[in-house]
Amino acid sequence: MFADLWKDFLRRFWWSILAVLILIGGIIGWYISSQTVVVSGYRVSQADAKATEYYAAGEIDKAQAAYEAITKRQPRDWFAWNGLANIYRDRNQYGLAETAYLQALDINPKFEQGYRNVFNLYYSWSERDRDSAPLAKSEPVLLQGYKLLSKSVTILEDLISYYAKINDQAKLTEYKEKLETLRSEK
Repeated sequence: MFADLWKDFLRRFWWSILAVLILIGGIIGWYISSQTVVVSGYRVSQADAKATEYYAAGEIDKAQAAYEAITKRQPRDWFAWNGLANIYRDRNQYGLAETAYLQALDINPKFEQGYRNVFNLYYSWSERDRDSAPLAKSEPVLLQGYKLLSKSVTILEDLISYYAKINDQAKLTEYKEKLETLRSEK
């Protein structure tokens, strides 16, 4: 008997139940959205925004502590990993910066600026430590970025810079042509 009453209730009021579920979903979405802010064009948590604020104000120790706390609490926060990598890079802790940048790209492989950050890191690192030749690590990372973001002017420019620095004229010409083609399409 209860089953029949339940079926009758659902048959008569299914639209009301659907409306309530949509309303609840909207409230949840609104709440989540209200807990984020836009920083550098990306919607991030308020904690990320505060850490970025510290970094921009030159309060590097506070920024580092904030980013480290975020990455411990939310290890999939690519924005925090990138911010932490920026701090490590600024402090010439290149190995830690590399790990953090690559973590950010692993979480968000379509983070275009992340590829430029990695390239700039390897370039700076190679200028300080010519023996370890970290610049060579740029190529596979940039090619991965190009594969995912083939319409990225930023990544093409970095590939061109890389091939110019290592004096690979064939690849330099190839990627210059790709960049010209991309720019002519826009």
